[in-house]
Amino acid sequence: MGIERTPNPNFFWECQVSLPALSDQETRHVNHLSERYLHYLEEGEVSEGTLNIILLAPLLDGLGLCDPPYHVRGETWVSIETTVDTDERRVPWKDGFVP
Repeated sequence: MGIERTPNPNFFWECQVSLPALSDQETRHVNHLSERYLHYLEEGEVSEGTLNIILLAPLLDGLGLCDPPYHVRGETWVSIETTVDTDERRVPWKDGFVP
């Protein structure tokens, strides 16, 4: 891939420069997402899938990163085929049936 580790502390220059202030609307949106996350966190652990829905997707959409020229790609689909023993109505396994 041509990716190499760098010891340069200024490699991510974006983190070193002053960025424009968020607009009032952007600030409200970020605060809303923060409150949403904390609400879910109070209920218990937040899974990766839940985090993607409640936080990541709205952020990406708000930044315009779901629209061209960008393209979101999900996980690769996997197809699994099994046989079912019609008498047992269970999937056969190496030493019997799947519990």
